Amino acid sequence: SMSNAYLSIAVNDLLEKLNDPDKIDRTLRQLSKMGLPLNLLQDTKADKVLESLFSHPIHGRRAQSIVRRWRSDGASTPSTPSSGPTK
Repeated sequence: SMSNAYLSIAVNDLLEKLNDPDKIDRTLRQLSKMGLPLNLLQDTKADKVLESLFSHPIHGRRAQSIVRRWRSDGASTPSTPSSGPTK
């Protein structure tokens, strides 16, 4: 849908800003306000981008909590990796 395309552009724009250390804090705040449907999470790889911040001394915790929320919101089926292979 059109709104999805717009959201995708907005998310990619924000992810780009994470490359600038001065913008990380503000950008994470903005991302944390956004709900990301699973298909958008996959398209934009936003969770993977935020994963690169997980070990950040200042922003790591926030990045982790955002990704955790996105993934739990987006997972229509609870993601339990322990349930064996999904082949």
